[in-house]
Amino acid sequence: MDCYYLIANNYAHLGLLQDATKYAELYVEKAPDGEFAEEAIGLLNVLDFDEEEEEDEWALEEEDDVLIYQETAFYHLERQEWQEAIALLEEMITLFPEFTQARHEYHYALFFAGEREEAIALEEKYLKEHPDSLFSYMNLAVFYYHENEVKMLKHIISLLDHTFPIHEQQKLRMATTFAQIGLYGKALDRFKQLNKGKLRGHPSYYRWYSTCYYF
Repeated sequence: MDCYYLIANNYAHLGLLQDATKYAELYVEKAPDGEFAEEAIGLLNVLDFDEEEEEDEWALEEEDDVLIYQETAFYHLERQEWQEAIALLEEMITLFPEFTQARHEYHYALFFAGEREEAIALEEKYLKEHPDSLFSYMNLAVFYYHENEVKMLKHIISLLDHTFPIHEQQKLRMATTFAQIGLYGKALDRFKQLNKGKLRGHPSYYRWYSTCYYF
């Protein structure tokens, strides 16, 4: 049962508030006297949108705006339309500085748009400030592979090998990362664990999954 609370906590940190609420409520329902009962109730209080309506309405509107930007940027990234993605992601970083995924997607698009040195420098700087950033490790794995930085790539692979994300989008990113750096066996194992029903509209899923089978 503890996993319900831990998943809720992870979703909250990812900014996926509805998922966080769902799993926190499941924990309280199934383990009302559990080890994390107090923490789960506290998390639900933080996620409760009814206490301060005006502030919460603003928060919900901002979340909607983030989703619109995120989906549009995602559309361009999936189709490798780097310049279009960069323009949107630059706006996102300015408007929503707390939405850290936009920074990682910006670095990724920048790299494949030809600004490789800048992309690597920005991602390495972010990782230095946030040493537990999974997106930084995945991005740098791809960057170092293309730049033939074998020693640094080997270190990151050893870390990613033992990392298994919870959220489906991060699972997909991990699988495509292994595929992009030529580790098709590792990538195939990760692809087989994905929920195909949740990945419709993701060209990268089909592109890299089929690539793994080819090799």
